[in-house]
Amino acid sequence: MKSWHGLMLGYLDDLKARGRSPRTLEAMSQWLERWKTFCRAEGVECPTDLTPAHLAAYRLRLEHGRGCYGKPFAPATIDLALRAVRALLGFACERGELLVNPAAGLVLRRPVVQRRRILNVQEMEFLLQLPDPRRPIGLRDRAMWEVLYGAGLRSSECCALDLADLDFAQRALLVRRGKGGKDRLLPMGEAVREACERYLEAGRPKLADPDSPPALFLNRDGTRITPKTLQERLAIYLEQAWLPGARPTVHSLRHSCASHLLEGGADLLEIREFLGHADIRSTQIYTHLVPLDLMAEHRRTHPRAEGGERARMEGDEPENE
Repeated sequence: MKSWHGLMLGYLDDLKARGRSPRTLEAMSQWLERWKTFCRAEGVECPTDLTPAHLAAYRLRLEHGRGCYGKPFAPATIDLALRAVRALLGFACERGELLVNPAAGLVLRRPVVQRRRILNVQEMEFLLQLPDPRRPIGLRDRAMWEVLYGAGLRSSECCALDLADLDFAQRALLVRRGKGGKDRLLPMGEAVREACERYLEAGRPKLADPDSPPALFLNRDGTRITPKTLQERLAIYLEQAWLPGARPTVHSLRHSCASHLLEGGADLLEIREFLGHADIRSTQIYTHLVPLDLMAEHRRTHPRAEGGERARMEGDEPENE
């Protein structure tokens, strides 16, 4: 029987062969290392020694544990950790390493989808005006917010942008290896173009040094910006903005982009392609559709929505049964 280490390597190799992104592999590896550490502490040296009681103890450990910032694990994070273990054990069963899956009866909580705080158009305009255009950092921050909001990027996608990914002649922006390892080409709006050109002319040259990477957005020391820095910079501006309600995050700009596209007349399939979603249900969450919105739109647009009245007004007689 393989050790936990050997089983984990085999499982990660299998995920890589199936085209999982490097970020997914890294996250899975971290969770499985945590699981392996727990098993060793419990004296479970190989998967055949595992029992459902060990899984229950691991869940309890997660529920009382804390992450790298000293905060308790969120329910969604605990769910993710348990799913990683369940997937690993399922892989072991498929390969014949285990005859019975100890995680077969593991009950996972159904994730609760929380409505993210989004900014309305006026709030977004106010936030975009806060960076100081007289400073390189201000030019950079304005360009970052314009890109995140105007192109609906994830924070990791924004940080991964290189200079070559912006095509000003074609007014296009290339996202390389987004979620799921997929590339997508996005339109570059006028506001995004102007903010990026100003930053590239007067901001980035003052941040870059000879050893800087070809990254679009740089830190003060000339290194590529990180998602953590994005959130820290946004927090500074939000302190100035005094926005009511829950505090938005960098990801809120992506949600705001999707919602404003919908309000402007784009349909869900178009927004899905724009955001790079594999599942239309994700797009529905991002656009913050509520049942009443769908019901009102159905009544307004469907010919059979109100007892066939609209259809009969247009001369469409019901068929004989």
